[in-house]
Amino acid sequence: MVLERNLGLSLDHVDPSAPWNGSPEIIGNWIADAGAAIVQAAVNAAAVIDFAAIRIDGAISLEIKDRLIDATRTAYRQLNTRGLSPLEVLAGTAGPDARSIWAAILPILANYPRDNDLLLKPASR
Repeated sequence: MVLERNLGLSLDHVDPSAPWNGSPEIIGNWIADAGAAIVQAAVNAAAVIDFAAIRIDGAISLEIKDRLIDATRTAYRQLNTRGLSPLEVLAGTAGPDARSIWAAILPILANYPRDNDLLLKPASR
């Protein structure tokens, strides 16, 4: 909402693959701020829950996602993470469907397996 307000538009019905029009300075500042906020939240969560990666995904263009990943990696390198397992910052692959995919899995996780690794175990290679 901060980006939308600063650009003076609504991104609700924008094609996620389309480039974002607006001030490059405003978009760049938002990317830097969002990357710092994402990594701050992830590092705080990692102090309580051990996980290996920050996945960045959503209804945004690949260019913006790549820039956000870079900003998040930059912000991560600037934090003191002593005592925490290292986190990777990775691109997600669900794209615009990420929110609905994860929303759909929540009732399954809440009601069925006691061990969430049964459903969320990484694919073996």
